[in-house]
Amino acid sequence: MASQSRHVLRSVHVDASVAIASVAAIICAQLVLRFRCSQKSTSTRIVGAAATENRSEPCGSAMCGLWLRSHNCYGSIEGHETSSAGVRTGVPVMADVPLYDRTYARFGLPARQQVRHETYGEDLGQNSWLTVDEWNAMIGWITPRHRSRVLDVGCGSGGPDLYLAQQTGAQIVGIDMNADAVSTANAAAAESGLASLASFQQADASTALPFADGSFDAVFCIDAVNHLRNRLRVFQEWHRVLKPHGQVVFTDPVVVTGLLTNEEIAARTSIGIFVLSLLEEDNRLLDQAGFDLLRSDDSTDNVATVARRWLEARAVRRQELEEDEGPTAFEGMQQFLTIVHTLAAERRLSRYTFLARVR
Repeated sequence: MASQSRHVLRSVHVDASVAIASVAAIICAQLVLRFRCSQKSTSTRIVGAAATENRSEPCGSAMCGLWLRSHNCYGSIEGHETSSAGVRTGVPVMADVPLYDRTYARFGLPARQQVRHETYGEDLGQNSWLTVDEWNAMIGWITPRHRSRVLDVGCGSGGPDLYLAQQTGAQIVGIDMNADAVSTANAAAAESGLASLASFQQADASTALPFADGSFDAVFCIDAVNHLRNRLRVFQEWHRVLKPHGQVVFTDPVVVTGLLTNEEIAARTSIGIFVLSLLEEDNRLLDQAGFDLLRSDDSTDNVATVARRWLEARAVRRQELEEDEGPTAFEGMQQFLTIVHTLAAERRLSRYTFLARVR
């Protein structure tokens, strides 16, 4: 079984149905043996094959997923090793780490501002693996002009969008599922005098987007596509709202490029719904949705670096953050950042940045 799993995860040429069935059997068997579950559930999906009749939940496209129901599990990771930031990697993995709710509800907390500054160098208000240098490079790829219309899917606090609006004069519309994120983004736009260029609204980007066909010149989605179910439909919606020859820039920070244990998957996906993919699958679905791929760059180093800095900056401000988050949530977040750094540094879970154009 172990040799079979290595073959499945390393080879992209193996028959797709066999790959999905093998990975499902291995991981689900491990989950049954190792996890004790309560009733609240979170989900993880691994994408990488054509649809089959045996999928556990309908996905509505030619893409099939393996759904892992962790049911708010607390799984034991053996070893109890300690990271440089003082986090025991052997403590139970909390399956529901409230990264987004807590962060956006208290975005202006001084300790969080200090953490962002030490994590990113220049604080744009981001809550991802994005640095200002990378953001400038992405902006340069699509060269938005004055009054160009840009959609940001998974906008979070809106900080990078306000930077984009200020630098280019483009008109930005940001969408996010999190109400606190949208409120924070609109408040920041008003405070910075950019409300005429940038607006934000709550929307579920995994369903039909609330915009007319051909509404935008460009679409950004930074470190958020991995939280959206049914990737083909997501790409098709981006294609629909883009103008002819419109461009999309997005990052996929959970591309499977090595062997992963069930404990590592549980820890890495502990902040919400995740869709793990293969690079070839992202490329295939872009093509199927009507895009021409212009480039796909390995940006995994950003994840490893940002995760380490974020982890260490939070550890320094443990007392303030524990008072705000609570000890359990604080440790859960530290555990999450520890596994993010490990998997990225070892190139077992990678991040790719894509640029594509409407065909």
